[in-house]
Amino acid sequence: EKVAVTRLLAAARNAGFTHIRLQLEPIAAAFTYEQTLTRPETVLVADLGGGTSDFTIVHLAPNKAGKARREEDIIAHGGVYIGGDLFDSEIMWHKVTPYLGRGVLYQSYDKQIEVPNTLFRELRNWEKSFLLKSSKARRAMDNFYVFSGNDQRIDNVRTLVDNNYVYSLFKKIEKSKIALSSVSETSIHFSEQNIYIDEPFRINEFETIIGKHIKEIEIYITTLLQQAGYDASQIDSVFLTGGSSLALPVRNMLCKLFEESKLRQGDTFNSVAYGLSLNH
Repeated sequence: EKVAVTRLLAAARNAGFTHIRLQLEPIAAAFTYEQTLTRPETVLVADLGGGTSDFTIVHLAPNKAGKARREEDIIAHGGVYIGGDLFDSEIMWHKVTPYLGRGVLYQSYDKQIEVPNTLFRELRNWEKSFLLKSSKARRAMDNFYVFSGNDQRIDNVRTLVDNNYVYSLFKKIEKSKIALSSVSETSIHFSEQNIYIDEPFRINEFETIIGKHIKEIEIYITTLLQQAGYDASQIDSVFLTGGSSLALPVRNMLCKLFEESKLRQGDTFNSVAYGLSLNH
C-alpha cells in the first residue's frame, strides 16, 4: 500500500496538482450517502469491489455534509481482499476448468493418472495468463494431449492459452455472474476456434462456490462491529456501493446480519468519486 500511495501522489504531481489529499473509498462513499440524510445516522458503508471489500462505520448527519475534517466521526474502518475478481476465479475453477482438461486421465505406463492441476490453478488469474504460453505447465499439456488419447478438453486449454483467450473467457464468466443478480439461472457461453462451452449456472451453485468467501466477509464485519463496541442493531443504515454489492449471496448475508430495510444501494460505480468531489 505504501508503494501504491507513493506512485499515486507522484502521478498527481506530474499531472500538475499541487494540493493533494487522499481518502479511503468507503469514507468517500459515506459522504455521498450523507447528502440524502434528514437526520443523524450511524452507518456501515460497504464498498464491495473487484479486488477488496472495504467497510467503514461512521456517524453521518445532514449538517456535517461537505465538511473537510471528519476524523471524529469515523468509528472504525478496514477490509478484506475478497471481491468480484475472486468470485470470478472460483467460477472459473469449479464451472469452466473441467472443459479445459481438469480431471482428464492420461496413460502413464500401466496406470491412468489425472492431469496435474498446475496450469488450471494458474488460469484462475487472468492477469497473469499471458505468461503461460512459455510455461512448463503449458508444454506438459502437449504430452498429456497425446497420452490422454487426444482428449478434446486438453486441446481446449492449449487453444485458450496459445491464443490469449483467457481474458475473453473471464469476461463471459463475469457476464454470467452479473446475470445471477437478477435471474436464478443463466449459462456460461464461450466459443472460439475448437473451444465450445455452454455450461448452465444457477444461483444456488454460485452461493455454494463462493460460500466460504461470503462467510469470511460476514466474520470480518461482525469482528469490526465488536471491536468498535457496536452490534448490528445499533447500525441505522448499511450503504452499499461497488459492483459486488449487487451479488445476491452478498446481499443475503447482509440481510442476515442486519434488517433488510436498513440496506441502501448507492450508485454502484460512482458513489466514491462523487463523495470525493463533496469532501473539499
